Amino acid sequence: MNARHMTWLALGVGALALILSIGAAMQAGLHAWQLRQQIDTAIADQANQSDQDALPQLYLLRAPSHGAAGAALLTRLRAGARLAGVSLQRAEPRPVDPADPASVKISAQASGSTRAIAAFLYEIEAKPPALIVERARLSTDNGKTVSVDILVSARAQYERSAP
Repeated sequence: MNARHMTWLALGVGALALILSIGAAMQAGLHAWQLRQQIDTAIADQANQSDQDALPQLYLLRAPSHGAAGAALLTRLRAGARLAGVSLQRAEPRPVDPADPASVKISAQASGSTRAIAAFLYEIEAKPPALIVERARLSTDNGKTVSVDILVSARAQYERSAP
């Protein structure tokens, strides 16, 4: 191979490298453009949502008073325990907090299998109105039975003036 052939070979390899790098740059640019379109769409969707669009029945426990809201929350905990197959040993509504009268809280203790406790906690948080497990302490005695000590809260809207 002479110098002329070597020059043509080097030019060919350089041209091939240039074409491949242009293709890779175009592909990366197209991918970046697609990602930017997804981000712009997500931002636009998020901007269209507002707090006024949220349905109160999804996050508020409606009741005539704090006591009635506590009773409704207690009923829901008992129903969730039955559905999950959990033994509810104690469930006590807490008195109204003067600093936050729209908050209704119940402390409870329950026991059952690991799967049943998981199902119970899911039942509490998954269905409207939204309930929040503020605290959960898990313990086990022999590996088969799990005990949970929880503090559950909800936001209440009173039909008449708050207590």
